[in-house]
Amino acid sequence: MASGPPSLQEEEKYNYSKCTVLVRIMEFTTTLLNTSPEGCKLLEKVLCNTDLMKILVKMLCEPMSIGFNIGDVQVMDNLPRICVTLMKAIKNSPYRDMLETHLKEEMTAQSIEELCAINLCGSDAHQERTKLLSVVSACKQLHRAGLLHVISPSQSKALHHSIGMRLLSLVYKGIVPAEEKQCLPSLDPSCKVLASGLLELAFAFGGLCEHLVSLLLNSALLSTQYLGSSQRNIISFSHGEYFYSLFSEIINSELLKNLDLAVSELTKSSARNPKMVSTVLNGMLDQSFRDRGIQKHQGQKLVAAILQNWRECDSWWAADSAPESKMAVLALLAKILQIDSTESFNTNHSSFHEIFTTYADLLADTKMGLHLKGQAIIMLPFFTNLTGDSLENLKHTLEKLIISNFPMRSNEFSPGTLKYNNYVDCMKKFLDALELSQSPMLFQLMTDILCREQQHIMEELFQTTFQRIARR
Repeated sequence: MASGPPSLQEEEKYNYSKCTVLVRIMEFTTTLLNTSPEGCKLLEKVLCNTDLMKILVKMLCEPMSIGFNIGDVQVMDNLPRICVTLMKAIKNSPYRDMLETHLKEEMTAQSIEELCAINLCGSDAHQERTKLLSVVSACKQLHRAGLLHVISPSQSKALHHSIGMRLLSLVYKGIVPAEEKQCLPSLDPSCKVLASGLLELAFAFGGLCEHLVSLLLNSALLSTQYLGSSQRNIISFSHGEYFYSLFSEIINSELLKNLDLAVSELTKSSARNPKMVSTVLNGMLDQSFRDRGIQKHQGQKLVAAILQNWRECDSWWAADSAPESKMAVLALLAKILQIDSTESFNTNHSSFHEIFTTYADLLADTKMGLHLKGQAIIMLPFFTNLTGDSLENLKHTLEKLIISNFPMRSNEFSPGTLKYNNYVDCMKKFLDALELSQSPMLFQLMTDILCREQQHIMEELFQTTFQRIARR
């Protein structure tokens, strides 16, 4: 009796088994090519042949056509790695020409042209998205394997740069409406994934850092309306700001690969576009800190580049600058400290004088509220190891801050008011700084505050802090 067609479950089980075998063959071939090329020579007829190359190219370009479940996150995380490592091994073997021939048959220069010509958020692009995502994924894997030039129209650097520029421009322009006064197009998840892939591919062609910075600093305003709201509820932001908010991780990664150029170009525009420059620099520092386990020295290099260009940002902490700019400086200082405190806050460091001057200026700024100065006081322990005139300068600055912002008697502010809360918060930060630094200068200042009155409202915290210091 003839059996019927396989059930969906049977088909899935078959595909899973088949793909598992294919992956094992690919991994075995990779190991053999890397460790025993002569072994491959013996197995050439049954292993390193045309069939293997065809399957590899299919796994690269159309994994679903041979049974891989592209909806499985684990598959899509591991399959590209397996393909890339095998292609790298083949690239350094006698079978390179065979692989390149099959790649050219499957992927042509037309594939790249089609990517450069898509309408990112158009209705027609939605239907083609799965195919386009496969092409983008294949191109990214070829780049990682050092074989992207095989399918490029030309191997010239100028043409590669041109393709990268077109793809970057495609994403940058594709996220906003073609005509003014239109609502921003909705980026559904598949569109966002495609745009991210195109952006990564654009950067793979290289040489786009300077142009990328100029796009980020593009201050052309975009507007959008809150869903279901009246015309009055419209929010505006710059094109560069919107672009960065959508793809910040990819953009940060590209800027960090070219951090000297990126930081130099960004800081040149610090006076003209302080909000965007500080946003990107802070974003780069955040990502560098998150990636510190992988890129151990990247954070130090970034900090060094920012400190080298520190003077370019001096308008941010000028007396008449906006509170947002001063907060951006404090955020930068805190993150620099978080990444590389041993160097940048060392009194012998070449940039320490500039950093200290900035810090002292912010503490002495009469236009800065106590709630902002509290953020600066958190960093105080890293400046209390000063000596001589610098320490005396810091002491006078702190004395002025206390005279200008603290009441003569601690109970002058009513509990629950903003002034009271800011005062208590600031005192806690001063006491934390004292405990961390055990600075005699800070101890004297805190003692003076405590001894102004018979019973300070934070008497217990003062005494607890002093006792902890005494026990050390």
